[in-house]
Amino acid sequence: ETVNGKLAVRFQPQEELIFRGAASTGFRAPNLAPRYFSKVSTTFIDNVPFEVGLFNNESNVANALGVPALEEETSFNLSGGMAVSPSDNFTFTADVFFVDINDRIILSGNLAGEEIENLVSQFGAQRVQVFSNAIDTRTWGIDLTASYRTLIGDDATLLLKGAFNESRNRLVSDVRTPAALSQGFGESIFGREARLELEKERPENTLNLTSTYEKGPFSLTLGATRYGEVLVPDDTPEEDFRLSEEWIVDMVVGYEVVDDYVTLTVGARNLLDNFPDPTPPGENFLGIFPFSLSLSQGRLH
Repeated sequence: ETVNGKLAVRFQPQEELIFRGAASTGFRAPNLAPRYFSKVSTTFIDNVPFEVGLFNNESNVANALGVPALEEETSFNLSGGMAVSPSDNFTFTADVFFVDINDRIILSGNLAGEEIENLVSQFGAQRVQVFSNAIDTRTWGIDLTASYRTLIGDDATLLLKGAFNESRNRLVSDVRTPAALSQGFGESIFGREARLELEKERPENTLNLTSTYEKGPFSLTLGATRYGEVLVPDDTPEEDFRLSEEWIVDMVVGYEVVDDYVTLTVGARNLLDNFPDPTPPGENFLGIFPFSLSLSQGRLH
């Protein structure tokens, strides 16, 4: 059970200008996967295969490690911004946001060693992973948008839109370890690679630009998205590498066959067939993964 609330304020001193702000709390309850999902998989460490068991939160292994029952994540949110419309054709907005997430649920890294084996070997486990409320994080950033519509000739319109986001994610707590493990396991539960994935594996900024031309039943939309540079981390700093910023161009052509009822559209995603930077030699696991598994530029894959 949780009690949450939200307070929102909107102030409009004149028709063309709006100020807004909000403060709220929230929660996310543990879902079925971290509570009940389990598996055994083969993980390669320095090209050597190991069997690693992921044990659910209510398993004997989790109990032996002293992993407490999962609790809900809780959050505190602040946001504020403004909207300006100096004319009927143009609107600009700017918003800032701040989010604290406490007791965030994460999947640990591979826990191994004599201390682990002494606790869980009776259950046939040697290397294990578990879910737990292990960390607190903080996110903040800014969103900017602009929209402009204009007439072209007597019966055509052009709509231009832009959106920019700059955001940061940070770990703001120590890593909480299960009761039966020493504090030294914090690095195994949420190590260097996991921390940098949280903080650096998403673009710190993105830019979206869209233009839409409409004339009668015909429409043409051209969009471009820029993803900023990201870091692909490893537990060994020398094996980190970066993906450079990338642009994605999309296009959609539409024709309204029957007014207000039927529209035919044809489009292309990643029109220029752009690919991300390839994974450096030695990091692509014998050439099987030519591109990074990072989700941040997934549309390029």
